[in-house]
Amino acid sequence: MKNAGAHFVLVHGAWYQASCWEKIVPLLEAAGHTVDAVNLPGRDGGQAIETVTLDDCVAKVRERVEAAARPVVLVGHSMGGLTVAQVAEQVPDRIARLVFLCAFVPGDGQILADLTARPEFRSSLAARYQRRDFGKGVYTLPAEHAPEVLFGACAPEVVREAVDQLVAESLGIGAQPVSVTPAAYGTVRKTYVEAIRDEAIPLAAQRAMHRAGGCEEVVALDSDHSPFLSQPEKLAEVFHRLAEPAGDLAADPSEVGA
Repeated sequence: MKNAGAHFVLVHGAWYQASCWEKIVPLLEAAGHTVDAVNLPGRDGGQAIETVTLDDCVAKVRERVEAAARPVVLVGHSMGGLTVAQVAEQVPDRIARLVFLCAFVPGDGQILADLTARPEFRSSLAARYQRRDFGKGVYTLPAEHAPEVLFGACAPEVVREAVDQLVAESLGIGAQPVSVTPAAYGTVRKTYVEAIRDEAIPLAAQRAMHRAGGCEEVVALDSDHSPFLSQPEKLAEVFHRLAEPAGDLAADPSEVGA
């Protein structure tokens, strides 16, 4: 990797914490990039997880984006796609590129349930195994199912540590509609990174969303739902190329999705 000097803001998905990026952060920093891995509200002992809304997540990420010295490469993983899409709508001039990493890509007015209701999502193991507690306002992924759902291509020792770091997630985040417009969100350059062996968001669902969501470029990784743990070097290389001014994704045709 050569020194490109981009500023990455990384946003994790449901159940994860910012620590999920720990393998990829030093790789990007070694290439000369600045990396800010955001811990979404409810993880740091401040706000109770059950009270967290999409607005809370957007406010925290937007603060970090606006604090950057230059427009950022904003990456959203999984349900983090809702947050980064809304941030891009609010401050499009602060986003050099928006990257959806095996993530949900919302349309205007959509909530999470609209996306998971797609027929392509029916085979999702995350949908099958998650447990919702409406009384507490959270949903969880039982530890015994997490390896199969999220970490299928990870080494056993990585899986054990990753499962221990999972947390409950607020139902409120997915209940709030996203608001995006062609005049703002529509002007931001968007890339989708597919995870071909994803059991949480099936590949067919990923493709349906990024085709409907206006993603100009698509990269495919032979990965599970957690490529930052199962393929950190490969993902870091993809991110590095996305940060280059030309964004030449076609340099390695084997990585370009259909």
